[in-house]
Amino acid sequence: MSDSPRFSVTDLVDRHAFDRARRDRTAFRFEGTSLTFGQLHESYRCVATGLRNQGIRRGDRVALYLRNGLEWIESLFAITALGAIAVPVNVLLTGRDVSRILSIVQPTALIADSDTLEALGDIEGVPDITVVVGDRPAQGGVSFDELRQTEAEVPGVEGSPEDPAMIYFTSGTTGVPKGAVHTHHTLCWNTLHQIRDLEVSSDERFLVVPSLTWGAGLHDVTLALTWEGGCNVILPTGGSTLERIVDTVCTERITRTLLVPTLLKELILREDLLERLRTSCLRRVMSGAEPLDLALLERLSEALPDIAITQTYGMTEFPMIATVTTAEDARKHPGKAGRASSIITLGVCTPDGEIRDRGAGEIVFRSPATTIGYYEAAEQTAEAFRDGWFHSGDLGEIDEDGYLTVTGRLKDMIVSGGLNVYPREIESVLAEIPGVAEVAVIGKPDKRWGEVPVAVVTRRQGSALTDTEVLDFCRREFSGFRRPRTAVVRDEPLPRTVTGKIRKLDIEV
Repeated sequence: MSDSPRFSVTDLVDRHAFDRARRDRTAFRFEGTSLTFGQLHESYRCVATGLRNQGIRRGDRVALYLRNGLEWIESLFAITALGAIAVPVNVLLTGRDVSRILSIVQPTALIADSDTLEALGDIEGVPDITVVVGDRPAQGGVSFDELRQTEAEVPGVEGSPEDPAMIYFTSGTTGVPKGAVHTHHTLCWNTLHQIRDLEVSSDERFLVVPSLTWGAGLHDVTLALTWEGGCNVILPTGGSTLERIVDTVCTERITRTLLVPTLLKELILREDLLERLRTSCLRRVMSGAEPLDLALLERLSEALPDIAITQTYGMTEFPMIATVTTAEDARKHPGKAGRASSIITLGVCTPDGEIRDRGAGEIVFRSPATTIGYYEAAEQTAEAFRDGWFHSGDLGEIDEDGYLTVTGRLKDMIVSGGLNVYPREIESVLAEIPGVAEVAVIGKPDKRWGEVPVAVVTRRQGSALTDTEVLDFCRREFSGFRRPRTAVVRDEPLPRTVTGKIRKLDIEV
């Protein structure tokens, strides 16, 4: 073993497990079953010992193709306790996409549940060591329950906080997904700053709605609350209907949660659910993935006056909470993504390459929480880290008070007649049209102008909104090159990535 103490991700749990006043506090709950900090400490050590007996060693990649559950949490801490690297693989991805990720990271082992393992079929890249949660398959695989029953030993792993601990693949809204490598160091920085910036306290109960395989599922509040000794209640993957969410908020006395804009747009139309939330313990709702429309924020604030609804801005490359919005900010600076959190230096890069602290451009930052690079992708890493800054690929504007507004993607830009058109600016206005459920503005090739903006609108159920009405609105609200030349109104929802972001590459016009 190393002669010096090795602080790692497991310390998020161990600090409570070694404190007799806190070890019996509930750390995680899933469908009525609880794990205290003491139980989690013991179970992850058993699983870690079992994985070591299977041949897992420091530096090995272990893929987690696993739906939400307590086993996901136990696996994460077991893998990192061994000095191995956890690679979450989204269970909503197709076999081909999973095969591509596995071929990149070449994992030594795979932890899956029996259903997801069966869904893999005969894809390439599945490792020989397979651990199965739930019913053991007829052929092959090691039972997760068997690992839990292994006599726990201290893994005794030499290592450093700078060792890789997780690889998160980006959602790929603008191209091929990339594996962002995070160390114990970056993970802990990302976790601990949230306690201050988000005012996380030990008496809170947080509802984990997203899949744990998404960065937001594990790294927005969840681990910060674990460090503080609070309780995380996890919803099943695919179980995030509004009814299920509100039921759980009420029965589990949830004080905080994270809901993507799509769910908030549905919620504002459900007075029955809004009424239940008004009498619940819920006091904070965070939102991310895409900016919230000002009109929606105002309606939510009026409907839920005792619940602070705030936006966050972050990314898989970390920090997951790059900018922070307080409840007061949400009222005074609606539509803003907030100010820089306590662990980043925030700026914008102008088209001529100048880094500024105010103005418009590509969002850039420096932070001790940011990925150390993309796995086996030196060229993409060099492109992202330039001139001492991480280049996010997002466009934004920082006002004189330091508040960031996210305006779109760098590649989500239309050049029409030599002029830049930013779709997000148009989309935020079109969202105000009565009957609009969601909207995307994309570029369509044009012989004269190079590109022209096209508005693709999904109308709300029961709405009779037409293409002509949208175009009439555009003529009134936009001038010149910014005005969409065509509008396509449809009933089908817009295509999205598995993390809920609109995938414009798949929109046909």
